[in-house]
Amino acid sequence: MAWYMDLEYKWVHPSSDWTCESRQFDSHNDYVKIKLRIPWIKWPVVEKEIGRENRIPGAEICDRAVRATDKWALLLRKKVDGEEFARHEGRSCIIQMHETLLHTIHTLPIEFQYLRLFYGCVADRVAKLSEVAGLKMDQIVFLEEDGRYRIEEDEGYTARLREDRV
Repeated sequence: MAWYMDLEYKWVHPSSDWTCESRQFDSHNDYVKIKLRIPWIKWPVVEKEIGRENRIPGAEICDRAVRATDKWALLLRKKVDGEEFARHEGRSCIIQMHETLLHTIHTLPIEFQYLRLFYGCVADRVAKLSEVAGLKMDQIVFLEEDGRYRIEEDEGYTARLREDRV
């Protein structure tokens, strides 16, 4: 019979405003379970544009994405600053945000092109943050010679979607 020690790790952010909501081992110490609270980067809603979002020029959408990402990065850095291992926590949050953005881009219906472009530009900006410099995160949005933006589709992604979304 193998002997093992029940490992416990509990830490609460002093200001109650943390990125790691919980961190624990399962009952047999087979897995570490981590629950992150990462602020979401939201599309900036402008009242007069509601219903006409797909008519916004691509360059303007990408500019909004850059501004939103830069604000988010400052907020994230502030939130992870009090974490015990702030550098690692920041990287984990950025990587998870990038992955969530990819899922979002590839699962949005075609009529939400403005959101696909926005979140694609956000993903590209997130991938360039200093905390993840050196990691290979593929570019999502490309500017074509004719001035249009192209979102790089992940071949085979639809195979991983629920049937009702394909």
